[in-house]
Amino acid sequence: MQAITFPEAVSTAVVHQTLLEVAWRLLTKHELTRESFVEMISLNAPDNGAATLFIDAVNMAITEDAIFLARQLTNRALQQFPEDRALLHYREVLAPPKVIGTRPASHDFSKSMRWLSAHSHEYVGQWLALEDGVLLGTAKSRKALVEQLGSHAEADNVLLTRVPAT
Repeated sequence: MQAITFPEAVSTAVVHQTLLEVAWRLLTKHELTRESFVEMISLNAPDNGAATLFIDAVNMAITEDAIFLARQLTNRALQQFPEDRALLHYREVLAPPKVIGTRPASHDFSKSMRWLSAHSHEYVGQWLALEDGVLLGTAKSRKALVEQLGSHAEADNVLLTRVPAT
């Protein structure tokens, strides 16, 4: 595979958009593998320190709910642009989820689960803390919720959960 060249009169933004649209179309028609898509973007990303083509490709992958592809693009981009702040942020955000705790539940959470069934739609995208079916607090991040609750966040009967966006 080789880099695609455009006439010098064509702006970088137009080149990026055209390349992304063509490559994405080929990918969705299964005429291009994910690895080849990443390679195509890599070969056409300028070596002048600008990671914009990669960033546009990652944004497109995220928009199309292709998270594994977004991860691949980010990892390849960081090989070429290891100091790019946007790419470093994407690496953190797109990292696979981590298990925070594995201790078995030692409390009956049925009241909290019933509360969630009835009210979770009111808290989409937020972290919630529940204790025996009573809402203790809400926050935009788990860290903020734990700070809000203090040591009470570690109690065995407190359920911390995030209501996903639909």
